[in-house]
Formats: sequence, C-alpha cells, structure tokens
Amino acid sequence: MLIELSKLKGLPVGIMDEARKGGEVSRAIFDFSQIKVIGLLIQSAGIWGREKVVALDDVVAVDSGGVVIRSEDDILEREEIVRVDKILKKKTKLIGLRAYNKEGGFLGYIYDGVIDVQVGDLMRVYVKFLWRKYIFGRSQIIKLNEKKVVFDTNAKISEGIETVSRVAETA
Repeated sequence: MLIELSKLKGLPVGIMDEARKGGEVSRAIFDFSQIKVIGLLIQSAGIWGREKVVALDDVVAVDSGGVVIRSEDDILEREEIVRVDKILKKKTKLIGLRAYNKEGGFLGYIYDGVIDVQVGDLMRVYVKFLWRKYIFGRSQIIKLNEKKVVFDTNAKISEGIETVSRVAETA
C-alpha cells in the first residue's frame, strides 16, 4: 500500500495484543542511504509520554485510520536502534530538502512524498516552488543526501504512473 508522508503525522498507533492506543505518529524516520523509511517516531500515550520509535518491520498495517503494531514491546526508546538514533541526531528530514535538476537548476523544495508502507521505499516525491509543482518518481533520483536531491528531469517515470516528469505547472 502506498501512503503520503504527510498523511502519517498524527495517525494513532494501535497495539493489537492489548487493543489500546499506544501513541500518535510524529513523523517518519527516513534513511537517506537506503532511500527509504525505516521507522516511525511516535509520541507515546499518557501524561509523561515521550517520543519513541517503532521500526517499520514491526508495523502490521497502515491506512488512513491509523497504524497497527503487534505489542507494546515493538515501541522502543530512540537509543535502542543505533541506526535510527544516528539519523535522529543529525536532525535532517526529507521534507524541506532543496531539489535541483542534473544541470544544477533549482526546482524547489520537497513538500511531500509517497512511500510503500510494506517495505518503506520512497516511490514518489512532490516538489514545489512558488506556483510551480513537480512530481518525480524514484527512478528519476540521481543523488539524494541530507542536503539536497538531484533529479533527472528528462527521464520518464518508469513505474507507469506518469509519462512526464513535469506534471503540474500552474500560473
């Protein structure tokens, strides 16, 4: 199933074994080296709730109604998963990154993306600047790091979703 990153924020996290709410999603944890989401940062329930982590592998289901995990044991402290802790300490996010074409031209900023929730792969990226909006597929990403993303604006999206890279330009 595909879901937009912006739709994840605020979703309730349900614990299947205990049939209760375990918190709410704060944001997705994006690993730039793998170009995928590896977990979810959640605000745990309760008065003294803290931000904790659920690995994407521990997620049973995700839809517009919420996220389901098997047990409370799947909710971990940030420091327990070393790779996640390193990513969170860098304080970098996919949303807000500068986007460029391969010639170095500025396209705008990433304002959303679509992931496959079963494996976490980034499938599409939405970029905008002023009145210009673009949708790029994963196959068009040439370079992606914590500072910027570079797209091949001449390539066609191979997933068959779109036939051109520049989808919407409004005046």
